Amino acid sequence: MTDEHLQPYREAIRTHGGGFDATLWGSPQTQVLRFEVLADMLSGVLVDEVTILDLGCGDGAFGQWLQDTRGIRAYVHGLDAMGEMIQAAKARRIQGATFSVCNLTDRNWPISDTADIVLLSGTLNTMDDATASDLLKEAWLHTAGAFAFNFLGDAPSSRWRDQPLGPARRHSVDAMTAWAQSCSTHVTCRSDYLDGHDVTLCLHRDIGSPAT
Repeated sequence: MTDEHLQPYREAIRTHGGGFDATLWGSPQTQVLRFEVLADMLSGVLVDEVTILDLGCGDGAFGQWLQDTRGIRAYVHGLDAMGEMIQAAKARRIQGATFSVCNLTDRNWPISDTADIVLLSGTLNTMDDATASDLLKEAWLHTAGAFAFNFLGDAPSSRWRDQPLGPARRHSVDAMTAWAQSCSTHVTCRSDYLDGHDVTLCLHRDIGSPAT
C-alpha cells in the first residue's frame, strides 16, 4: 500500500526534527482542544489503568496531556511511522506508556491483543479516502471497548471554507458516520468545537459483539 500520506511528515521532520512542529497541527491550542473533546467523549471508559492504543501518536502528546491534565494513569501504547517522533515520545518518559515505530498502513502492527480504547487523532488528515477507510477498519478490529477518531469535515463553516489546508484533506462526515453506525449502535459525533472544521466520532462495542 502507498505511503504518500507520510511524505508531508517526512518533510516536516527534515525541517523541524521530531516534536510538535512536525505533527502539522495548526497550533498547540487546537491540539489540546481536540484532546479535550476526545477525553470528554470517552469519559465513561477513560479511567485509571485503561489500555489505550494511540495510532499515529506523534510525539506522545496525548498520553502526556492525559496524565498532566486529567490525572489518568493509563497504559498507552503509541504507534507512529516516524522514528524521530517515537524518539521524542519516549523522551517524555510517561509512566505506563510504550512507543513503537510502525507504518500503520502496513497492517503489521507490533501488538498481539485488543485495547480498551483506540485513538486516531490527526492521523487521517493527509490520507485519501481509501487509505483512511482501510485504517479505520483495522483500528476497529483492535478495539475492545471504544474507538474515537477525528478528521477534517467536508461541511465547515464559512470561517474555514476558504482556508488553505496545506497537505491535509477533508473527508465526508456522512460517509464516516455511516461507517461508524454500521459497526456500532452506540455512536456519538461532535463538530461544534471548531465550527465544523474538525469532526470527532466515537463508537463503542455493543455488548456481546465480537472484536472482529
